[in-house]
Amino acid sequence: MRTKLVLLTAIFFTVFLSCSKEIEEVSNLDQTHSQLRSGRTAGRSQSVVDISQTREKGKYNNPYYIGTIKAAYLKLKSLGQISATYNISPNALYVRYLPKDENDFYLLETTSPTELFEYPLQENDIQNNEIHHYDDGTLSDGQLPFQYTVCTIGQVLTGFEADILDTLYLNHINPTISDEDWRKIETEAFISTGVINPNNPDDVQASIFCDEWFPSGKIEIWDDALATNLPLKQVKVKVSKWYQWATVYTNNTGNFTTFPFMDFCGKVKYSIIYENPIWDIRDGKLGQADTQGPKQKAPWNHLIKDDKKSLGFGTVHRSLVRYFFEDVAGLRRPVVGAQKLKVSYRHEDGDSNGFFSSSGFEGIFYSHVHIFGFNGSTLRQTHSIFSTTSHELAHVAHAFQMGNIQFWQVSNLIVESWARACQWKITELEYGYSPSPVPGPIQNWFYDQDPDFNNYSPLFIDLEDAFNQNPSNLPNRPRDITSGYNLSLIQSNVLGHSYGLSSLRDRLKSQKPSGVTDAQIDTNLQHFFDNF
Repeated sequence: MRTKLVLLTAIFFTVFLSCSKEIEEVSNLDQTHSQLRSGRTAGRSQSVVDISQTREKGKYNNPYYIGTIKAAYLKLKSLGQISATYNISPNALYVRYLPKDENDFYLLETTSPTELFEYPLQENDIQNNEIHHYDDGTLSDGQLPFQYTVCTIGQVLTGFEADILDTLYLNHINPTISDEDWRKIETEAFISTGVINPNNPDDVQASIFCDEWFPSGKIEIWDDALATNLPLKQVKVKVSKWYQWATVYTNNTGNFTTFPFMDFCGKVKYSIIYENPIWDIRDGKLGQADTQGPKQKAPWNHLIKDDKKSLGFGTVHRSLVRYFFEDVAGLRRPVVGAQKLKVSYRHEDGDSNGFFSSSGFEGIFYSHVHIFGFNGSTLRQTHSIFSTTSHELAHVAHAFQMGNIQFWQVSNLIVESWARACQWKITELEYGYSPSPVPGPIQNWFYDQDPDFNNYSPLFIDLEDAFNQNPSNLPNRPRDITSGYNLSLIQSNVLGHSYGLSSLRDRLKSQKPSGVTDAQIDTNLQHFFDNF
């Protein structure tokens, strides 16, 4: 299904905040926070605010807060456990942004110099919350979640509602402390903030003498039609520990590992992010589609099945992987130029199973494709979601092949029949057969059988397949006596020149394969000429 949108053009400006201040003594921290506080951006209501001063002195539990690190160093220095002299200055800011809408989110996502997280990076703020969007209790219904990140001083984006949660010292950003001394300082900071128990020597030793490891795992997804688990290919996995993280992608067996890119010490937080450099799956109107995993010191082997929203995300992702990277019988990939293809999975009922919209602004402000997870109160099966996604991606490829202006001049019969043909082909390639609702309603179609589906015809399928769904020449069904075309040939040589039945017929005749006659083409199309 396709729909049109009319948008007003907007121009947005993004600037970078530049701020830097060395800290010489712990007693100077409050003054430094004041100096790091950012002002308002001219012409916009959003601001960057340093809220780190709201904490009670002596009760703050962030081990990487510059004051905590400085105090830990000075203590160990005074005890003679560290002999070297270090000038420890803040080198990072812990920031959260609050996008006001999807437009704001897009600008934030594309301008942020660092990875964004939808849950706090301070580990003692969130435990094993296997949720889609963290809420600290301050978000209103329908509000996009906070976006957390760590950036170097000078990288905080203004023009967005943002809070500086903390000034930090992170040795991995720009190491100024030896590894041995840093482990001691870090452990003392953990003890002083209650992260580890000083009376548990095993915890203390494990922190000082870190047993580094490479997180890994396997992501699988359930499919209803096949009644089996499938590897979730080429999906992004985030692995994080406090303010350090790595992003990797699963391979074609669903496996992932941070080796040899980054190792970690202790437990890590896992999450699945349904996006890559080519596409981005959105969680309806609530931001990034994701699945939050556990915090553990072990590989994460996860099956997406019981979490039905994640099952929807993953199934849409499967369809995208198929359409972009795997066998699609020579069909055009749904590439949308330099921008990302944005697909919204909406875990709700809609007026249709899905729709495609094209105004020229999708990918910047809105999603190109929307997929619904329910029919009424009934959860749709995974193969149906896969099939619908393939249908809408066919619209994307069609629109960007012709250009938006030309695409909207094409009759709905051709637009929807073409997408239905691609849906049929790609679903068949994925499953080895075509599960319901493909091909049943397609091959039994006739005009006004269901007026809502008049345009969803087997017109193009009948040109390729050898199955005649009307052998008795019933007057209310199309006759299918033509075969020998293939969808790839039609897309390359016919589709871009076809705006209605007449132009389609003429183009089919000029590009007919060997063995196909003009009379056969006329017979195949007669039912459509009679009714449209």
